[in-house]
Amino acid sequence: NAKGVLNVTGGTLSGAHSGANAGIFAGLGPNGNGRVFIAEGAALRSQGGGMVVQIGDENGGVGHVSVAGQLFNFKFFRIINGTLEMLPTGINSSFNDIDVSTIGANGTLAFVIDGEQVGGLLRSNTTGLNLDIDSQATLKVTLEGAVSAGQSWVLMDYTILTGSFAQGTQFSNDQGHQFDLDYGTGDNDVVTLTLTALNPLATPATPATLGVSQTDGVLQIEFTGTLQSADEVDGSYAEVEGATSPYEVSTDELQQFFRSVN
Repeated sequence: NAKGVLNVTGGTLSGAHSGANAGIFAGLGPNGNGRVFIAEGAALRSQGGGMVVQIGDENGGVGHVSVAGQLFNFKFFRIINGTLEMLPTGINSSFNDIDVSTIGANGTLAFVIDGEQVGGLLRSNTTGLNLDIDSQATLKVTLEGAVSAGQSWVLMDYTILTGSFAQGTQFSNDQGHQFDLDYGTGDNDVVTLTLTALNPLATPATPATLGVSQTDGVLQIEFTGTLQSADEVDGSYAEVEGATSPYEVSTDELQQFFRSVN
């Protein structure tokens, strides 16, 4: 029932437990809004019997988990109301159990692809990654870098796959590029995305970046693009006038949230 942000910027943050209702949850309750960002080179670990990574819930909670580093999702995940976003450098390859992962009608699985690089969902053994996709679930694909028509990427390597995304087997993304989506046979196979036609009017996206470090009570925010700040995680955000990278903020300041945009 609250808003929160977790940035894992280095090392490994580990949650390990066994039993019912065990897991890492982003966004719980009617006013829950949870955001998790795992930076490149950092890791978030979910391990133990029954350990779930859950995004949002049935009561209105909304979650967003963005993976540029590694998500050690050993057991299963549920995307109920929100988004799991795999960035190009993201790694999510630890699935090793028969537990069934689900993407619900209000769930989104997002991939940002840079050239040949994609952060796929991959099983680590012959029983991992069993996935059930609701027919209204959303697949979101964003292309960056140098890509060409006919290029393919493996989005998932699964043991059992049931259902398909609302996009079906052919779709255009928000950039106007056209894709084929091959779900495989449903057993011990892969989900493959193929770029069938580039939108010639689309401008290649160069994502804004943001990183945070702390020294002697001072936060240093290194960013590309335009730095914005807000008092609440949902905004409204306004440009930080005159901000250049690195931008310094004292930890004695009141709560603030930052983002960078193009």
